[in-house]
Amino acid sequence: MNVNTIKTTLTFTNDFYRGIYIYQVQDKTGRILETGKFQVNR
Repeated sequence: MNVNTIKTTLTFTNDFYRGIYIYQVQDKTGRILETGKFQVNR
């Protein structure tokens, strides 16, 4: 069994307005590695 661990760090600037954002992380070939959402409260 081969287990790969992917660690991603996202850095956000103050350019995001209040709301819910949906993201996708893709590799070089376009394969989707991760999807998710986050919320900005100000």
